Amino acid sequence: MPEKEKSSTTRTSVGSFAAEVDEDSLLDEQASLVPSQPDEPLTWQSLILGYLCFVMLGIAPQLIQNALFSETAVLKSIVPEEKEISAYIVTAFMVANIFCLIYLCIQRYRPITDTFFVYIIMLGNLALCPIIIFLWKKTFFLERWGNVSWILILCSFLAGSFGNTATLVFFAFSSYYHSIFTTALSVGFGVGGAITTIMALVQDPLVKRFPVEVFFLSLGCLLLVTLFTLIIVLHTSWGRSLKRPTYDITDTGRGSTASSYSDYMSVNPPSEEVKPVSHLRASLSPLFNMFWLSMITFFVPAVIPFLSDEPRNMMYMNAIFLVAPPVGAMVTGWLKVYHLTWSSVIVSILLCVIIIPVIKTTQTFSVEFWIVCILLVCFSLVSGYGSTMVYLRIQRDWDREPRVMEKVSRWAGFANQIGATIGIVINDIIIRSNVEEMLLVAAIF
Repeated sequence: MPEKEKSSTTRTSVGSFAAEVDEDSLLDEQASLVPSQPDEPLTWQSLILGYLCFVMLGIAPQLIQNALFSETAVLKSIVPEEKEISAYIVTAFMVANIFCLIYLCIQRYRPITDTFFVYIIMLGNLALCPIIIFLWKKTFFLERWGNVSWILILCSFLAGSFGNTATLVFFAFSSYYHSIFTTALSVGFGVGGAITTIMALVQDPLVKRFPVEVFFLSLGCLLLVTLFTLIIVLHTSWGRSLKRPTYDITDTGRGSTASSYSDYMSVNPPSEEVKPVSHLRASLSPLFNMFWLSMITFFVPAVIPFLSDEPRNMMYMNAIFLVAPPVGAMVTGWLKVYHLTWSSVIVSILLCVIIIPVIKTTQTFSVEFWIVCILLVCFSLVSGYGSTMVYLRIQRDWDREPRVMEKVSRWAGFANQIGATIGIVINDIIIRSNVEEMLLVAAIF
């Protein structure tokens, strides 16, 4: 073979090899965007263990946020702000919603894997525990406001940023796993609130069976367990087997499931014509229902104090409000109704029925307390069910477009936070205004 021809052949071979390497590396990188097909169907043991793991993951994101709110009954007798500390903490939670916008901007212009943000949220909550344990009593003197518990308020802001952003991150993260695990994640979010409520009840603000430091030390230990659970889910072959199966490619004639990313993309090529606005427009119904359910749900805490004058009854109603939603979320694992408007209508009607006793009288209530409890249970169950079904509806609608599913799930979390913020604002207005008149306006609305 002539030297020139041999050299040309060598260059061609090297070039072909480099092209193959580049193509393989590109496919490997792209394949990470699409869940891998498990070698075998999930066994019932894997489903149960996976369900428990995702419940644990759901507990973590808002645990410190819920704990700070639950501890306000104890804090108000210690910190210089007294009763106003609750308002400061809730305000810090609301202001922290700015991080939801920052997260959406990052994912829009400089996308980063949700796994990174999941770790940031988990580690951030864990880091807050020692800060609160050792520094929560620190104050800073301001001439206008006097002594301010700036460490506590700053930690509330950070806890709110982690907890609020988690509704965008964690459900987008769970969209790549079987839908049953999205249900488990939603249950975990509710269980986290129930845990802090039960701990606060055991602590008892009057008796103070254990101090604030022990409260957050216990939560820190729980967060370590959830972090270990996350590592198992992300970095073990069993955890990866929990992901959703790859998508049907029967048109290719190579079987019922895609064996590689290239197989999947050959049948489901990415559409350059479909814009994010189109995705949102197509998902307008679930997004609006999420917004409405969240707003109505966070309106209820303003009503509860006026439903009974008995402190113990208030304790029972608060417990119902925190414990019943995860039960409703759990039901979505067995009963799926994808038409979401009914849940928004039902919670709106139930809220109006709950408000009626407050409007009718300002002294005693003609409605029995057990009836009020039943109404609250129904309200909370439907609210928890409906908000979880929003994510399951998104997963069903965009099942063949995982990237779109992930983005719309983020926007659903953002709608949740916007609704919650508006609900909290209405909550605050009601508390500071003529209750009967405001509730009447709300019921008419």
